[in-house]
Amino acid sequence: MLVGPATARYALAGQAGAAVRFTRGGFRVEADDEGRTAHPATFAAGSVTGRRGEAGALQGTRAGRLAAGARP
Repeated sequence: MLVGPATARYALAGQAGAAVRFTRGGFRVEADDEGRTAHPATFAAGSVTGRRGEAGALQGTRAGRLAAGARP
């Protein structure tokens, strides 16, 4: 089975300690609503986590603030 060309998106997160799983839609980085992954210093947001549109944008905003050390 061959999965699309977006390999770097999930592979880099996986190398940084995030959990990556395969679903019907391809590989996804597991992250909560604030972008936290299995590794405390690794954040992921948007389509790489399976969230798109407004949900992905909101998650990206939260993840960016947390990654930068700001309070949401």
